Amino acid sequence: MLFRRAAAARRGSLANSVSKARSTAAEGKSRWQGEGQALGFEPCQTIKNILIDQAEHDRWSRWARERIAIIREEFPWLEGDGSVLVTDSNGTARWWTFAGGRANATLANELGTATRIRVQHDNFAVSFTSGTPFKDVESGITDLRSRDAIGLRPAIDEQSIDALKFAEYVPKEVALELLQERFKDPKATTYVLTNPVRFVAGVGKGK
Repeated sequence: MLFRRAAAARRGSLANSVSKARSTAAEGKSRWQGEGQALGFEPCQTIKNILIDQAEHDRWSRWARERIAIIREEFPWLEGDGSVLVTDSNGTARWWTFAGGRANATLANELGTATRIRVQHDNFAVSFTSGTPFKDVESGITDLRSRDAIGLRPAIDEQSIDALKFAEYVPKEVALELLQERFKDPKATTYVLTNPVRFVAGVGKGK
C-alpha cells in the first residue's frame, strides 16, 4: 500500500512538473521562480524525454495521458541531446536547458554578469528580458560555452546568507562562497555547455 501511494505521488508530481514547463512556455515568463524546491538535473531530463517521446505508459492515469498529450504540442521543437534557444514572435529569448534549478541559476547568474542584462531562471529554462537584442544573447551564450563550468557560480540572495547556520559568526564573503559551492551543479552545467545549442526563431507566443 505504501509503495502504491508513493508511486501515485511520483506520477502526480511528474504530471504537475510537466504542466509547469508548459506554463512557462505559454505565458512567456518564469511563473514560479523562487517558489518551491529546485528540481535536479535527472528529473528535468526525464520530463524533457517524456515531452519528446510520443509513447504512452500503462501506469499513467487518463488525466495524465490527456494532459501530457496537450503539453507535448507546446514543445514541437524539442529534440534529444543539447539545449534549445527559442525566440518568440515578440523577440523574447528563452534558453531551454532542462538542466535543473541549480545549473540554471549558475547559467543565469553568469550570463547576467557578462551581458549586464537581467536574466531569470527556473528548473527548465533561462529567460532573457524582453527586448534584449538576439546578438547579445547569442554572444553571451557563446562566451559562456567557452568557459570551464567548475569556475561558474550561481547567484545567492541575502536571505539565503542570513539563513545560514552561524551566519553572524562567518564573514559574508565566506558565507557567500560556501553557499555558491553548495548550490552549484557543475556536472549539469557542463552537460549544457558542452552539448549543442539549437536556435529556433519566431515561435508564436504560447506555442
